[in-house]
Amino acid sequence: MARAKRQLNPTTYTANNTTTNIQLTTISQVEEKVNLLFEMLVKTMKTVEEIKDSMAHTEAIQAAKDDAQDEVMQMEFDSYDRKLANVLKYKDLSEAMAMMDAQMKSLEAGVNRKVLDSTRSLNSSVDHELEKVR
Repeated sequence: MARAKRQLNPTTYTANNTTTNIQLTTISQVEEKVNLLFEMLVKTMKTVEEIKDSMAHTEAIQAAKDDAQDEVMQMEFDSYDRKLANVLKYKDLSEAMAMMDAQMKSLEAGVNRKVLDSTRSLNSSVDHELEKVR
């Protein structure tokens, strides 16, 4: 069914001493404008969908980068933990110092004993030699 084009006549409207011309258009012109608006709407919706897809893709890439960075940081922390585990701690050092102090005291006691024994032996030898000489 073919539509007949109706031409609406322009009208002049006067209010408050102002004259305004109202241009009336044909139904086919209105339909053309509606079709153009619909096409623009469809294009806009496609663009919005493309932007949403792009954003989703960008978010996925960023999430993957974040996960990789978190993994690298965790590996670095683990490395620091291993290094710290191998470092001597105050407790270890104090135990080693106590052990060395005990060894030093033992060596000192042994040296003092040998010096005393040597001194007694020397005194005894000297006394014996002195008795021979007298």
